[in-house]
Amino acid sequence: MKLQHISIHNFLSIGDIELQLAGRGLVLINGINKDTVSGDSNGAGKSAILEAVVWVLYGKTLRDIPADAVINRFTDSGAIVKLDFTVDDLPYQVIRARKHDEYGSGLFLYQGDTNLTLGTIKQTQEKLESLLGMDFTTFTSSIVFGQGYASVFTTMKDADRKEVLEKILELNIFSKCLEEVKLDYRELEADTANLNSTLTTLYTTRDSLVQSIKSLKDKLTKRKKEIKEEIKELTEAIKANAQEGNQLKAQREALLVKLASIDDNLKEYREIVQPYIKEVEQLLNKSRGAYLSLDKQRELMEKKVKELQDRVDNITAEFLNKPCDRCGRIITEAALPHVLASVLQELEISGQATKSLIDQVKALKEEYQKYEKEYNSKLLEKDEKFDEFIKQRDIMQRELNEVTAKLSRIIEALKRMKESKAEKESSTELETITNLITEKQEELKQVIDNIKTHQDKLESFKSRKDVLSFWKNGFGNGGIKSWVINSYLEFINQRIQYYIQQLGYTDLVVQFIPLVATRGDNEVDRVELQVVNGSGGESYLANSGGERRRIDVAVLCALQDLVRSRKGKSANVLFLDEIFDTLDGVGIEAVVSLLGNFIRSSDDSVFVISHNSELKPYFDRVITVVKENKITREENYECEFVS
Repeated sequence: MKLQHISIHNFLSIGDIELQLAGRGLVLINGINKDTVSGDSNGAGKSAILEAVVWVLYGKTLRDIPADAVINRFTDSGAIVKLDFTVDDLPYQVIRARKHDEYGSGLFLYQGDTNLTLGTIKQTQEKLESLLGMDFTTFTSSIVFGQGYASVFTTMKDADRKEVLEKILELNIFSKCLEEVKLDYRELEADTANLNSTLTTLYTTRDSLVQSIKSLKDKLTKRKKEIKEEIKELTEAIKANAQEGNQLKAQREALLVKLASIDDNLKEYREIVQPYIKEVEQLLNKSRGAYLSLDKQRELMEKKVKELQDRVDNITAEFLNKPCDRCGRIITEAALPHVLASVLQELEISGQATKSLIDQVKALKEEYQKYEKEYNSKLLEKDEKFDEFIKQRDIMQRELNEVTAKLSRIIEALKRMKESKAEKESSTELETITNLITEKQEELKQVIDNIKTHQDKLESFKSRKDVLSFWKNGFGNGGIKSWVINSYLEFINQRIQYYIQQLGYTDLVVQFIPLVATRGDNEVDRVELQVVNGSGGESYLANSGGERRRIDVAVLCALQDLVRSRKGKSANVLFLDEIFDTLDGVGIEAVVSLLGNFIRSSDDSVFVISHNSELKPYFDRVITVVKENKITREENYECEFVS
């Protein structure tokens, strides 16, 4: 990277300054502040040139000036700085503006006529820093030196020094690698945790399946034994029931034979008794018929006698003056005795006939009652005999029914037992358990295979984790970066000691020592500055201002050597702000002589900002800036001296 030319407009106190940066040799920048009574150089705007270079390249200042505060508030337009530079002999221009009428607030990058500006300031800044090969920290630590700037390497914190060296040595690639490794490590740990969680679930599933299979096998063994016992019991029960069934069948057959015998006896008895009873029944019916017929005649005769008696009792009313039943003539009172005599005669005859009928009815009744008694006796005898047969038959029938029902129950039970035995012998239940065991075993095999796969994956994770741990340590503190920094610290310390001797010190030892500090559970690399002065203080701050300034210059020169040793990192300019403040004449000559060593080509320039005008004879050129009416400008001439 070679800075060529800078154009500054309305930046801080500067109104307009055009400054050639390349090939200027040793250049002193001093100033005159005409806005003060003394007219000295303080506040003239000398350092604003250095701030403009830093701001146009990185968008921020050495003194952390707020964004809008870089605009010169005594002018009407915004700030703009343009810087021309080359990289690998290719021309570039960077333009940075703040609230400018034309450019607004933005960053613009060009290669010749080609616009390289990207979509955002951040993207363009990244592109610019990639071209420069330096970020803000590297640039301000190795190209710029100024009393009071935070970027002074000797006064930095130990950890910040390490960061600067990392950036100069481009070790940030290892930091990026470390972040990638850490990201991979975290992802791997998350994957490992998920895998372990999955394995835990699989182990639980496996153990559950093993227990389930064991339970099923125990159940199968138990059920086989139970079914075997049940089949044995069923076989014995079937045998016992079959025997009982055969006995009941035989008993039933015997009962059927007895019933048949009773039926035969009943039929035989019925065939013997029935004709006799029928004969007696016929006589009874005949006697009853004769008795009933005579009894009917008796009733009629008694009725006739009663009618005749009624006539006798009512002879006058019955016959007087009425036609005779026989001749039809009217019966007179004189004829009544003859009629009465006739009626009485008829009454006597009817009475005798009635008496004869009563005797006959009595005889027939006695005969009927005899036959009825005999009939009833025979019927009773028959009924008793029949009742005895029927009773025997009923007893036999009930017993037969009981035997038949019991036999049916035995047959039904035998059927159920045989079906149950056949079902148990077919082992449907055992087959179901066996199939379930097979399914569980297959599932267990899959789980075990899955566990093996996950365990293999976990082993690969462990191996990968070991590799990542190795690179985590390698890319982290105490790793490659520390090794590289420690190696280059030897180079830096040698160069510092060389420049210390060039500055006339023989008993002053300045070196940077790598240290490891513990911060919590982590180890942090630091770079500590050690100063041993045989004739002065035992630390940096314990030395005088002049001695500290010489140390600062020696360290800056050593860092310049380090930067120049890095391909693509070197710059053709060096900026130093007020480095001669505490130096005496001998010190000034020594430092100027040392700075002359950095003019190694026609493109190199060393710009020294100082308020000490007595330094002019030591420099190739002097640039004077003048502040007047609150605006800083460059004088229209440069003084050149021959050293």
